[in-house]
Amino acid sequence: GRTLKIFIQVNISGEESKAGFECNDWETNNHQQETLLSSISEIASLPNLEIQGLMTMAPLGTPASISRIIFIPLIFTCFSSIK
Repeated sequence: GRTLKIFIQVNISGEESKAGFECNDWETNNHQQETLLSSISEIASLPNLEIQGLMTMAPLGTPASISRIIFIPLIFTCFSSIK
């Protein structure tokens, strides 16, 4: 069979208009951590899916300098999830 390469969408801004796993309070919210990590494990066990990484979106119209700040928690989330 064919393997589909995918990204897991996370919502690090907490905006209701954004989809994905809630990760806006990742560092202190055990429920968010457990939900994302258990879902990643479950998805990774599926035979025809290959997780490439996590993805998120900055709020529309955000300047690049602010977007970089928004994406920093995503980097920590990525590294935390591969422990």
